Amino acid sequence: MRRFAFLLLWLGSALALARGQSIDWDPPGGRLAVGQAVNLRLVCRDCEPTTAPALPRVPGLESNYQGPSSSLVDNNGSISQTIAYNFVILWPKNEVLVLPARDIPTNHGMIHVAEARFEPAEAMVGNSGKPLSAAANAVLTVHPSTVWAGQVVPLEFRVQAQASYRPDFVRQNPGWSPDTLVAEEWSQPQGFNTEVGSDTFTGLLYHNRFIAQHPGDYELHPASQFVSLSVGLTAFGFFQSPQFQQYAISSPPVKLHVKELPPAPPGFSGAVGQFQLTSKVVPQSAAAHEPITWTLELSGTGNWPQIDRLPVRTASKDFQVVHPQLQHTAAPGKIFDAKLSEDVVLIPTKGGTYVLPAVHFVYFDPAAGEYRTVSSPAANVEITAPIAAATSSVPESAPSSSAAASLTAPALPAALPRDPLSPGDRAILPLTWNEWALGAMVVPAVLLVLLWLILARERALVTDPTRPRREARRRLARTVGQIDEASHQGQQPVPRALLLSWQRDAARWRHLSRIVPAPAAFGDASWSSLADDVDRALYGPTGLLPADWSTRAVAVLNAEPAPRFRSAQLFLPRNFLPFIFGLLLCATLALAPVRAAAPLADYQAGNFAAAEKGWRAQSQLDPAVRHNLSLALAQQDRWPEAAAQAGAAFVQNPSNAVIRAQFITACERAAIAPGPLTGFLTPSPLQRLAECFSPGGWQCLAIAAATLLAAGLAVALIASYRAPTRRWSTPVAIGLVAFGVLGAASGITGWWTYGTARELSAVWVIRSSNLRSIPTEADGKQATVPVTAGSIAAVDKTFLGGWLRLRFANGTTGWVRRGDVVTLWK
Repeated sequence: MRRFAFLLLWLGSALALARGQSIDWDPPGGRLAVGQAVNLRLVCRDCEPTTAPALPRVPGLESNYQGPSSSLVDNNGSISQTIAYNFVILWPKNEVLVLPARDIPTNHGMIHVAEARFEPAEAMVGNSGKPLSAAANAVLTVHPSTVWAGQVVPLEFRVQAQASYRPDFVRQNPGWSPDTLVAEEWSQPQGFNTEVGSDTFTGLLYHNRFIAQHPGDYELHPASQFVSLSVGLTAFGFFQSPQFQQYAISSPPVKLHVKELPPAPPGFSGAVGQFQLTSKVVPQSAAAHEPITWTLELSGTGNWPQIDRLPVRTASKDFQVVHPQLQHTAAPGKIFDAKLSEDVVLIPTKGGTYVLPAVHFVYFDPAAGEYRTVSSPAANVEITAPIAAATSSVPESAPSSSAAASLTAPALPAALPRDPLSPGDRAILPLTWNEWALGAMVVPAVLLVLLWLILARERALVTDPTRPRREARRRLARTVGQIDEASHQGQQPVPRALLLSWQRDAARWRHLSRIVPAPAAFGDASWSSLADDVDRALYGPTGLLPADWSTRAVAVLNAEPAPRFRSAQLFLPRNFLPFIFGLLLCATLALAPVRAAAPLADYQAGNFAAAEKGWRAQSQLDPAVRHNLSLALAQQDRWPEAAAQAGAAFVQNPSNAVIRAQFITACERAAIAPGPLTGFLTPSPLQRLAECFSPGGWQCLAIAAATLLAAGLAVALIASYRAPTRRWSTPVAIGLVAFGVLGAASGITGWWTYGTARELSAVWVIRSSNLRSIPTEADGKQATVPVTAGSIAAVDKTFLGGWLRLRFANGTTGWVRRGDVVTLWK
């Protein structure tokens, strides 16, 4: 009954403890201020997650992890531990925020976290009780609100706050999703001040343009911008400093009606906007067989992503035509201001006067609401007949020396973006120092030490001085059993071989020098009596042993247990470090190195913006995707970004010749020297070697080399313990060690050559800006240093609002915006 009561008490305590283990959100739900940064905790009671939990992914939710905190609570003698994971979240939408339920693995198994629902509420400015909408507001303006399908529509986003709150705006692109619209990048913000009643407001003004390709009714998503407002003062002795609170100011949604175009006339190809068409023929007088270039150029503002061809031109059959490729050129940062040109080369075969007819282009003018036609004038071309060879005063086969000297080889054309690659190969991520040390040093070393201990124990068993006695005693026990079976309790003679075996092993067990000692030599009455009985059976007339002989022999053996093997013998020099292996180990250590489909279709159709969007949505650890993204950016004349994406593709797969060529071309066109990767633009033998593998590939090679080195040392260990294998093991061990050392040195050197680009958090700066000492643009007095495009650094810290702290190779650190960099790996 006492045991049963104790069991019930134990079960009750366990159930109480189990009921006390829980994970909940704090607050668990309720009302959440829209656009205001608030604290949210994930509270774990009497349990600890195996890894720090992250917030669920909710579109639009901004969050920043602040780290864990813990506390102990004494509840009537029962100690309860609480671990809280702290987040700062900001919800910019006037919608219900739902954090879905999930299970989190802990040291007490999986624990369920309930769903948390937060109803939207209006944010207040600090403790003033003043609603955020009265202190700051934003508006998204579309003019006009009724447009034609394909019309370029201006978009304006204005965000402002009362100057009395000392607003600090985050100067980055507003948070806005164009969804099915085709939009440009936001312009640089323009500051403004305005008076609203008796209050002064300050703010930023952004401009953008977009097109809606299909008719219908649209509701544009709200745009938002981060701003920090002063909500009070913090006192430090005699000094006071403003206390800032960050908010996300969002605009209301905007309605847009898109009308369908009227029935199209013949020749309309889908162009909507305002366009100009020019034609140029050079030269207009030429001899037969001399080339003539006919250039046609279409320019203007319109829906250029949908314009992929020029009007068809006609020419006389007396011309041979060389068909060129279309050249699409957009204004920097624009996709709706562009030009499309085509140079057709005509080679006349006869003399005469020819007319190159006028070219007509039909487009829809949304301002006038009608179709219009723009035309280029016709051009006359005079072609003279070829001069007969007979009229030449100089033989054709003997050109003059001056004419021959003036002939030079034509210059090769400049490099262009190559064809996209097929995605699918995932890049090998670089390892951290801890992972590399574990794979390349710790694991092979542990396996080598285990093998060493196994071989040392095997040798210690062989060289153990008590081994002959243990083996003799084991044989004695077996022989006594066989004698007992053969004698049938003294009724049958025992075979001589068993009796002689007992004598030999008994002599070894009793430390006797003679193989067949006299019974008196055993020095013990029990042993002497047994030996005397064996002598009588061997040399007597009957050959019988006493009936109790086997019983007495077993008792004597049980009275004297065998000596045990001492594990400490493993570490004796003769067992743990044979002389030959010691020499080999010293030589090896002396030589040891010092650690030293849809986007493709858009691209081929010339819709480079859509191709860029498609490739951005794919895996950024696929070097082919990064390469293709670089091509799409290059086609839009965004060479600094193209160079960054090409650099990412290069460090992920440097051995690919196509990726390497695009990397060099993009850097040259962007006039960028990419930090530690500059040497790869004109590679030396060291860079040529490093191009064989990515940084992660070189790390894998170093790990494999360390394994070979450990295998070589293992072969040497086995050879030192087992002599018959030494003839073949010595060259094998030397070969493995040599390959291991060479491979490890190559792996470390190749990995080191990539500089900062070898780190998993490496980023490429795509535009020149300032490196800031603190993550804000409000304080104009903070220390800044310029950072140029093409610089490569590692990210070691992040901050709410899209700030990243970069760490450069010289130890300099500073903050930049997330939009100013491109990650090389993640």
